[in-house]
Amino acid sequence: MITVMKFGGTSVGSPEALRRVAGIIAGTEGERIVVASAMSGVTNFLVSIVENPLMDYKSIREQFVNKHVSAAAQLFEGEAMDAFMKEMDERMEAFDKAVNSDRNDPFYKDGVVSQGERFSTLLLAHVLKGMGVEAKAITS
Repeated sequence: MITVMKFGGTSVGSPEALRRVAGIIAGTEGERIVVASAMSGVTNFLVSIVENPLMDYKSIREQFVNKHVSAAAQLFEGEAMDAFMKEMDERMEAFDKAVNSDRNDPFYKDGVVSQGERFSTLLLAHVLKGMGVEAKAITS
């Protein structure tokens, strides 16, 4: 049987919350498909980027990275942190592309705002891996 689980922003909003969610997932029998929202505050931050084209990109990027790396630093160390950072760096290319793409594109807002989910699922997948649960963060 396949179980589909959806966790909202508050339930994945902090390192402690991510650990709790990972425990719920790990304790569920069978195959699991998990959908996770962005961490608390991230979606609003990303919407503000879309609504304010004059925001400094360097500052935007730094705030976004710091939010996720700060959480990761509380969740991982050593090789686990290295593995997370490698994937984070790879995904930041997509973040850069999304934020710096053509604002007139009808999919611009979706491309930017969806970045929050892409990074929260990455954190969650790595927490699960650390618990010995086979997990992979995939994007659409």
